[in-house]
Amino acid sequence: MENITNPEQNREEIKKEKVIEMLQANGLEHPETKKMMLDWTRQQEASILKENMNGKDNNRANIIFDIERSDLYIAAGDMGGVLDLLDSARQRALQGDEKDLYDQIMKKMDEVEG
Repeated sequence: MENITNPEQNREEIKKEKVIEMLQANGLEHPETKKMMLDWTRQQEASILKENMNGKDNNRANIIFDIERSDLYIAAGDMGGVLDLLDSARQRALQGDEKDLYDQIMKKMDEVEG
């Protein structure tokens, strides 16, 4: 019988710090950097989906993902995009009664705006 494996299982985990380094060094339009950012995003989304399939509420995980992803926007110099992303996450944190995440987001928004 043929052994079928999931290609995602064979991939090395991409570290956010490495993506940030690449963004700062090369910008978002650099092909390798763009691919790395997209691959990191897919890995994070797959992790959230897996949690959801295990019966966990993924609202909190999605908010945390957006907070993490905001660092990539900052590294790419997209301040308008980061504020939009954080504002959306802030609203979901408020609606989901995630005060600790709400506070983190507000602090990060203040840093970006300052």
